[in-house]
Amino acid sequence: MLRRTLKTIGWTAGCVAALAIVLYLFAVALNWRDREASATAVKLETLYRDRPSVRDEDNAFIYLMGFEAAPAESPQTMGLKRVAWMRQSSNAKPFDARQDPLNKPADYRAARNPKIRKFLDACRPGSVNCAAAFDASEAMFAAWMGSEGWLLERYRGLIAHVGWYDSVPFDPARPLPAYGTVMDGQVLLLLQARALAQKGDYDGTRELLENDNLFWRRVLESSDTLISKMIATAAVTRNLEWGNLIVRRLPPASATRAIPNSWRTSVSDSERSMLRCMIGEFQFISDMLRNEAMSDYIDDENSFGARVADLLLEPMHQPQDSLNAYAEYYLRIAQTWHVPFPQYETAVIETEQLAQRMQVEALPPKSLYNVTGKILMNMGVADFGSYARRVADLEGIRRAVLTAATLREARVPASAARAALATAIAPRNPYTDRPFLWDEKDNAIVFQGLEAGDRGKHEIYY
Repeated sequence: MLRRTLKTIGWTAGCVAALAIVLYLFAVALNWRDREASATAVKLETLYRDRPSVRDEDNAFIYLMGFEAAPAESPQTMGLKRVAWMRQSSNAKPFDARQDPLNKPADYRAARNPKIRKFLDACRPGSVNCAAAFDASEAMFAAWMGSEGWLLERYRGLIAHVGWYDSVPFDPARPLPAYGTVMDGQVLLLLQARALAQKGDYDGTRELLENDNLFWRRVLESSDTLISKMIATAAVTRNLEWGNLIVRRLPPASATRAIPNSWRTSVSDSERSMLRCMIGEFQFISDMLRNEAMSDYIDDENSFGARVADLLLEPMHQPQDSLNAYAEYYLRIAQTWHVPFPQYETAVIETEQLAQRMQVEALPPKSLYNVTGKILMNMGVADFGSYARRVADLEGIRRAVLTAATLREARVPASAARAALATAIAPRNPYTDRPFLWDEKDNAIVFQGLEAGDRGKHEIYY
C-alpha cells in the first residue's frame, strides 16, 4: 500500500514537473522575438537625440560638473574632464567611482563657522524662521565671505552661462553635479544682493536677482532629468521668496528699481513642461531594461536565487515591448499636463490614476508574452504628479511675490492688505483666479499651491 502511494506521488510529481517544463518551453517559444520599436518609442528617441545642443563653453552643466574643484582650479576644465570620463565609462559595469578625475573635495560645509550652519538650517525650505534669520544676516554674511568668497565668484561664473545641456545620460551609479554646494552659492549671491540694497545700489541688486532668476529658468526649461528640474524649481522659488525679503525693506520707489523684469514674466508653458524630463526618464528606463541583468533587480545579486532568476526569467523578458508601453505612458502624462493652469489639478489627478491603472493591468499578466516585463512594470511604474505640481506652483509664487511688490508700491499698509487683495484685479491665484489669502499673524500673502502638505503653502512676507 505504501509503495503504491509513493509510486502515485512520484508519478504525480513527475507529471507536474513535466507539465511545468512544457509550459516553460512554450512560454520561451512564445517569447522568441521582441517587438519592433513603436512609433511613439521612435519619436521619444528622436526627440532626445535631436535636442538643441549647447557649446561646451556655454554649457552650465559642464561647469557644474567641475564646481567642487579646488578654489584655485578651473571648474570648466575639471567639468570637461569629468564629462569625458563619464562618457568613456558609460558601459562600465560596475561603475568605478575611484577613477573620477575630481578627487574627493574638501567638505566645506563641515568646516564652516557654526553661525553659518545655523543660518542655513534656519533657512531650509519650508522653515518659518528664515525671514528673521535673513534680516539679521549681515555679520554672518561678512564672516562667510571672509572664508568662502571664492564660492560666490564661482556661482556667479555658473549663472553667467547661457545654456544648459545634460551632457551625459542620468545613471544613479554615477556622480551627481554638486547641487548642494551650488545652492550654497546661491545663498551667498542673495545675501550679496541684500547687502547692495542696504547700500542703496538698487540697480546692482536688480542685476543679481535678474541674472540668478533667468539662469535657473533656463535650466528649468532645458532639463532632461527630474533632478535638475527640481533643483531649478527650488532655486527659482528661493530667488523669488528671498528676493521679496530684500525688496520689502526698501522704500517703495527704490523697491521698484530693485525688482527684476523676470519677476514680471509669467512662467511659460515650455518652462513648466515636463516633456523633456519624461523623455529623459524614457532614456533611463531604456538603458536599464536593455543593459541590466535580472539579478540587478534582486537585493542579493550574488545569491543562488538571483542566478536562477537570470536563467529562468530572462528568456521571457522583451525589453522593446516594455519600452513601447513606457513610451506611451511617458508621452501621455506629459501631454496631459500640457493644459492651462485652471485645469492643472485635474490633469495631475488623471496621471496619478493612469499610473495606478498601469500597475494593476500589468499583473496578473494576460498572456505569457513578456511576463518578466509585466512584473517589472508593476514594480517600477512611477507617479510623477508630485514633481509636476511643484513646478507648476512656481507661477503662483511668482504672482504672489509680484502682488506684494505691487501693493507696497501703492503704499498699502498691512492693515489694509486683506481688503486690497480682495479687490485686486491681477495677479491672482493661477489655479482658481481668486485673490490670494492674507495671514494677519505673519503679515503675509499666502499662496496655497497644489503640492501636498506644508510644502504647498507659500507665505510671502509683506
